[in-house]
Amino acid sequence: MRKILLALCVVAFCSSFCFAQQPPATNIYQRFTGKVESIVLGSVEKRVVTRITVVSLQGKTITFGAKLNTVITTKDGTKLTHEGLKKGDIVAVYYEIRPKGLNLAKTIAVMNR
Repeated sequence: MRKILLALCVVAFCSSFCFAQQPPATNIYQRFTGKVESIVLGSVEKRVVTRITVVSLQGKTITFGAKLNTVITTKDGTKLTHEGLKKGDIVAVYYEIRPKGLNLAKTIAVMNR
């Protein structure tokens, strides 16, 4: 009887590790600078984010997702909409690295306007 009770206690203790919560992953933000190669506007109704593809001077290409709350500004601080971005704009994108899916732009600074 004692062996069964001891075995149950050991199983309960070991299984408690399976249910332990892990701390949430912290957001990792990076900066990427380059020229806007393409813009595909999203749709609120279809729940599709705007996709902005940027190419660096070194030739690296990254496509970013931009939600409606993504802040887009010119160098003098004027706010722009997604439609205000143009192909060929030089931008600095501060974005959140997403392990699964599209990197999410938090702010976009248009540096040539």
